[in-house]
Amino acid sequence: MKNKFAVWVANAAVLSVLLLGNLLLVNLIGRRVPVRADLTQRNAYTVSDVTRTKLEKVTGELVVTYYVSRETLPESREYRNLESEIVDRLEAFEEHVKGRLRIDVKDPTGGSRDIDEKTRKELGSDGVQPVELEAKFEGKTRRHEFYSSLRILYRGRDEVVNRITDARNLEYKFVGALDHLLETDLPKVGVAFVLSEQEREWKDEIEKRVFGMLGTRADIQRIDLEKGPAEMKDLDVLFVLVRDTVPPAQLYEIDQFVMQGGRLVLCTDVFSHMRQVGQGRFEVFDTGVEGFAEQMGVRLERRLIFDIGNCRKYPTMIPYPDGHEEPGYFYASFECQAENDSFNPDFPIAEDAEGALFWFPHAIRPADPRPEGVEYDYLLRSSERSWQEDVTVKGSLGYNEIMQLFVLGPNAEAILAKWQKDEAERQGVEKGPFRSTIGAVVKGRFKSYFKDKKAPDGVATENYDLADDAEVAEGAGRKTILGSPENRIVFIGDTDWIQKTTESDANRVLLVILTNWLGSDEDYTSELLGKAMPAPPLFDEGDPKAREAFDEKKVM
Repeated sequence: MKNKFAVWVANAAVLSVLLLGNLLLVNLIGRRVPVRADLTQRNAYTVSDVTRTKLEKVTGELVVTYYVSRETLPESREYRNLESEIVDRLEAFEEHVKGRLRIDVKDPTGGSRDIDEKTRKELGSDGVQPVELEAKFEGKTRRHEFYSSLRILYRGRDEVVNRITDARNLEYKFVGALDHLLETDLPKVGVAFVLSEQEREWKDEIEKRVFGMLGTRADIQRIDLEKGPAEMKDLDVLFVLVRDTVPPAQLYEIDQFVMQGGRLVLCTDVFSHMRQVGQGRFEVFDTGVEGFAEQMGVRLERRLIFDIGNCRKYPTMIPYPDGHEEPGYFYASFECQAENDSFNPDFPIAEDAEGALFWFPHAIRPADPRPEGVEYDYLLRSSERSWQEDVTVKGSLGYNEIMQLFVLGPNAEAILAKWQKDEAERQGVEKGPFRSTIGAVVKGRFKSYFKDKKAPDGVATENYDLADDAEVAEGAGRKTILGSPENRIVFIGDTDWIQKTTESDANRVLLVILTNWLGSDEDYTSELLGKAMPAPPLFDEGDPKAREAFDEKKVM
């Protein structure tokens, strides 16, 4: 019996030693090879195949600086964990980098509960901008700001990723920035104008602004549409600003650029305050691209959009019936100020867009019938307190009409209510509210507007380089391409938004991200965008202490 007991004790001792050794080995492996279990929906914390492929291209040192103002972060659970989650995500990227990833974390406020002007200016000069959010409670709206940004440096070039409010959004933003740093060939971007004689000076001014803003992000050049492939064959993206009727030969070149695979941003106006047709009246005109747009899947409406929900407001003195005046605001309903939530969240640029400012935009609808194989969706739209004004029958619009009818007041409210009611009847639904599309995207394989038409007289005779199996028709000394590869076009019912890039940061951002989006492949957007999440609340509403702590923080 004693011998059996001694054997059992010995076996137990050996087993214990083996178990202890295995535990030590597992712990050692765990230290060397970190393992994270992702139990979230949509695998929000799993490094995707696309991201791994991008990271493997990093052969030098990649320096990532995370700017986070700890003491000004909102008081909710999500924000309290934001810094650690961001760093965890960056460390997860590290193992896939062939070179070296260095992660630095900096608090630009130095632990202060305020963001002073010096800090704001210094970071702003490097492109680092704070997050600005609104908290609504007790009938009041308070704005709060804090820093949560990345600056990524690689081989002497840098990219800034601003306004990171959720670690689950980081991967998409990070990969987009890294893609730009790895891309040694900048996208080739062309800008073409269709203008009246009165607007030649306007063209020079716009060119300076666009070239200045895109000069470091794109190989940008002005384009003469009538020269066709000679100037356009190497372009990735073409911006066309239409402020007059497009001649047939120029329309042909726009069409053929799309057919050979070029990406197009077509900005149109149907009203110009620079073209007077009488005392205090301004011309409404045809763009000449309506048929082309229909063929691509878009209807350009000659209906101006007025918006008293999202609009520019200016300080003024308001007169009252008894003769006295009081300070107030002039709400310029024709100056639509689209907010971030005006953008379609299904598009990758919506995550980075801050809004946009428009001047007398016109409405866009899907073509009816829709071209086969073409998808249409809105890119951005007006607020729910907006309406459309049909200017087709008028031929011109007067200054007095604009001032009396379309600014915030009883007249505008009445026009808004009537239009919303009429729109409900038109769509066959009980009620709205209805929002108007200012920008739209169409995707698919497009058919040429000139498929069953002769090429216009005077078109350039140089042809695009085409595949042997390309479907073409010959005439007027030119091979007309009859169908495009998979492609996408952006239509925007306004040209003045580019002019306003000097006064609106949001417009500058929109110009850059449109260029980046159209100038690069869309291969990773659908995979990574699905992980994106909305910004968390600024404080836990059920926690009185969190509310009290938030109240103590510096707010705007």
